[in-house]
Amino acid sequence: MRQNETLKMQEPFFSIIIAAYNVKKDLEICVNSIQCQSFSNYELLISDGGSNDGTFEYISSGSIKNLSWYKSSPDNGIYDALNNAIDHVAGRWVLVLGADDRLVDSDSLLSVNAKINTLSQNVGIVYSDLYISSGKDLVLKRYPKFDEFERRYKGGAFIHHQTAFIKIEFLINAGKFSSKYNVHADYDLMLKVINKAGASKIDGAFVVFNSKGFSSKLSNLWKSFYEIYCIRQSHGYFPMPARLLSTYCALLTRRLFPFF
Repeated sequence: MRQNETLKMQEPFFSIIIAAYNVKKDLEICVNSIQCQSFSNYELLISDGGSNDGTFEYISSGSIKNLSWYKSSPDNGIYDALNNAIDHVAGRWVLVLGADDRLVDSDSLLSVNAKINTLSQNVGIVYSDLYISSGKDLVLKRYPKFDEFERRYKGGAFIHHQTAFIKIEFLINAGKFSSKYNVHADYDLMLKVINKAGASKIDGAFVVFNSKGFSSKLSNLWKSFYEIYCIRQSHGYFPMPARLLSTYCALLTRRLFPFF
């Protein structure tokens, strides 16, 4: 493990956390999209699960700017890796990225910072529109304002963590990511924050999300569906509203019939 004490003496505005495991090439693209930012008041934390593809050599090389903490050792999966990193966060707002995600352009953090500074201090989550990459295509997913978002999902707005900047005190108070869930502990955590502090939509799209990730794999679709059902029920929401049900039907169709 490594910790940059000079950086830790300051208070970064953003803490960006990445969990990785044997995805060195994707991780390099993700990190490069962060290092080119015009806004420099951020820290980067990388929690690697003990990769053997050169990831450890890359993150321990000293070449990654604003890397305040990293580890490379076996863990109990993505959310355990992220919880390990949260223990070392020093920033005000936390963004959790997948190793195969990336920021849109060099002014992404600058734009988010300016928009956050206009909001109420009581907001727990700030989210925006999101670019979704399926490998070949890049599609803009537009999110509604929060009140409309809640109405469409009968409460429990479903916000991708890649577009959610979470205020650190609410993240810590929520108890970090639950070990009960393997696919959607991020959704459970965001509902805990939303129930305490709400969320606010900001204009723009600042992150490219890779839709070919862990939760979208055919083998995980049933587990994903079941966890969403259980999480919504545990928070007192209608377990499976029509909008979510139609999303799963569409995902299943695309996985079973990829050429249509």
